[in-house]
Amino acid sequence: MSACVALAVSLLGISGASFWVDEAATISAAERSWPDLLRYLDGQDIVHGFYYLIMHFVIAALGTGEFAIRLPTALATTVAAALVAMLGRRCGGPLTGWLAGLFYATGVTVTQYAQEARPYAFAGLTAVAATYSFARVIEARSVRWPIAYALSMVLLGLFNVFGLLLIPAHAVTLFLLWSSPGRRGVVLRWLCSTVAACAALAPFAFLAVSQREQVAWLPPVNDDMLRNTAAFLAGDHQLILVMAVIVGLGAMVPRIPDVPAPLRDLAVPWAVLPVVVLLAASVLDPIFHPRYLFFSVPAVALLAGAGLAWLAGQGTRFLVAALVPLAVLTLPEQVELREQDSKSDDLRAIAQVLTAHARPGDGILYLDQVSRWDAEAYPAAYRGLVDVTMSETPVQAGNLIGTPLPAASDIADRLRRTRRVWVIDRELVNSPDEEVRVRRAALNSTGPYARRGEWHYKAGTIRLLERTSGGGRR
Repeated sequence: MSACVALAVSLLGISGASFWVDEAATISAAERSWPDLLRYLDGQDIVHGFYYLIMHFVIAALGTGEFAIRLPTALATTVAAALVAMLGRRCGGPLTGWLAGLFYATGVTVTQYAQEARPYAFAGLTAVAATYSFARVIEARSVRWPIAYALSMVLLGLFNVFGLLLIPAHAVTLFLLWSSPGRRGVVLRWLCSTVAACAALAPFAFLAVSQREQVAWLPPVNDDMLRNTAAFLAGDHQLILVMAVIVGLGAMVPRIPDVPAPLRDLAVPWAVLPVVVLLAASVLDPIFHPRYLFFSVPAVALLAGAGLAWLAGQGTRFLVAALVPLAVLTLPEQVELREQDSKSDDLRAIAQVLTAHARPGDGILYLDQVSRWDAEAYPAAYRGLVDVTMSETPVQAGNLIGTPLPAASDIADRLRRTRRVWVIDRELVNSPDEEVRVRRAALNSTGPYARRGEWHYKAGTIRLLERTSGGGRR
């Protein structure tokens, strides 16, 4: 049942939200030829390389529409919800498993990443698979479960290198269970699996560290991070209090007798330790973002399932008292996720304006080169436009933004060849001021221009300018 609900929720309105800039990066990278993709990964984004390889085949088969590009994460979420239910049932009882699976299937954060063409839903799936295998390693001596654990951890690391923080979380679980019979054999099997997984991932981790500049934009630890992380794990800021109560109850539910891997001993370290470690590491070197912790969201669902099951045991009215505020607070968020501008950027809005008003041969000027990769989300809208700052395309340059013309004079020469120019002014990027100054200078030197239209969209403004003279200096 959890899988069916997850599939329905994930597919409902999956094409509603516009692509945003990170999804544009997925499309740009994954639709390249094999040599071009490998050249791109050699310079940046190796941490997402395995996901891009998968998406290369998806795009080849299904294209780059919103439904097609987001379908794999919806399917990953479906399988993950089923595994959450299985793990909850095995470690916490049938009702806990059922409720945990449904909670995961309908969670706001889960749905957000189920409907986003990025690798985090796959990280959630592989984290659940690894923890389920870990629970079976604790229960039985069969060799297949240590192998499954090692393979799951490798896949988790390939989808999200920070997912390897699940390993110390599992170590804490083993410490909590140390007094149980036969634990030395369990520890040995787990260590062998962990060493094998880490050895397999070592070259990948080395390459990922060598591209450390990819997360240089992340801010230092600040007061908002804990609150935003709590909202991320809960689903929204409004859900923090209700979720704290439910998850707290789940963390205090007594162990079920004769269960070798009790749910709270699995889920509490899984939910807490990665957050603490990543925040602590970010004090020295900023590497923290809540989405990097998506692989801990299943642990929150398991604890919520345990808390709700305990409430059900106290009486139906207690369960209803918890579910009603959850539903009331969750439903508006679920609706909002499917609105066009629900993500950080509304790139479809730019494409709609260009499709309606642009003419072949119009120029397009990005005041900030970083925003150049916006065009990869809806490329048909940009077809026939002349990028007046482009020296090399992103594919030729082996990156996401291409190689720009460095001098204002070169850009001005391009601008003089077209009478109309679309100016893209983004609000959410941080390019050097000098780059923006050079481009504004080029634009000013080729005017005067009359403004023929201005459209505001989430994250920026697009203006249509038309030259009213021959293009000399103003």
